[in-house]
Amino acid sequence: MALQSSGAISLSQIKTELGSSANDFRTLHAAAGFSTPDSISEFYGFSASTEFTFYAGDGQNGFGDYASACAEAYDPITLYAAVATLGNNVTLYTDNTLSTAFNGGGLWYKSGNTVYEIPDGGKITAQRGC
Repeated sequence: MALQSSGAISLSQIKTELGSSANDFRTLHAAAGFSTPDSISEFYGFSASTEFTFYAGDGQNGFGDYASACAEAYDPITLYAAVATLGNNVTLYTDNTLSTAFNGGGLWYKSGNTVYEIPDGGKITAQRGC
């Protein structure tokens, strides 16, 4: 989940968002991808989510089987996850605050050279290479 957009932000909130055990602000600031000078205000609304581009068919609909998704996917969809690497049991979201799970309908979507089966709850249930 993203950090709040106003009010006090604690180091423990930043550590949780980044999944870090570091205790010094400089390390956390750098881990978030910010440059110096360090400023806590840069963390307002910050999300440590990772953006992924998936491909579907016409109208951004997925495919009923993995082979079709490998061969025919062309319409881009931007989805987000709380991890840097996709795999089974990773939940995908439509927003970078990770608040709205992607409704994949149990269909297959392509990202890179891999296709993923994504159900209504957005959690990847299967993957296959193309």
